[in-house]
Amino acid sequence: MTDERSSIGSSQEAPQIYRFNLEEIECATQYFSEVNLLSKKSSFAATYKGILHDGTEVAVKRINKTSCKSEEAEFLMGLKALTLLRHENLVGLRGFCYSRARGECFLIYDFVANGSLSEYLDVKCDEIHKVLDWYGISPQRQT
Repeated sequence: MTDERSSIGSSQEAPQIYRFNLEEIECATQYFSEVNLLSKKSSFAATYKGILHDGTEVAVKRINKTSCKSEEAEFLMGLKALTLLRHENLVGLRGFCYSRARGECFLIYDFVANGSLSEYLDVKCDEIHKVLDWYGISPQRQT
């Protein structure tokens, strides 16, 4: 992260998350290269893999202007609510970036190599390799 980072939240109410600058996010994702595209579930948002200057892998959710709140204060209030969500199975929110000029906002999460849970819950018949084996129970499709 850059030395000019700022944070929101206090240690009493939520973990601190940091404001990244747009240049840092663009460099981390190689300017949102298709090579780094992890998922694009809709035309409103896409998630990219990124590597920060310190070598930390992150997932960057890019939210376009039609989905992003027009007022930065509202966006920051939403971020504060996200930081209050804590569970061992939730990926931590590391930071954010808000570009008023581009009309986009970015959420920066810790990178999880195995993808999202929804990829495993919405398994197609030909994607048996993505089935989770929980507690030694291997789900089999019954015919």
